[in-house]
Amino acid sequence: MIGGWPQLVAAVLAHGPESVLDAAHQAAATGDPRARRWPRYKAHDDKALAVVDFTTPSGTPS
Repeated sequence: MIGGWPQLVAAVLAHGPESVLDAAHQAAATGDPRARRWPRYKAHDDKALAVVDFTTPSGTPS
């Protein structure tokens, strides 16, 4: 379960953005199939995730 931004970043770095999107889709499908907890107009809203790394190869901000 991703609880906040630090966990989201850690999940993306460890498993890739596709795994995070898959987890979001799975959570909506199994945890809220009637869209009551997370209201949405469609059963499967579009999802996108962009990953931008602003560090240099040495690990310092650019």
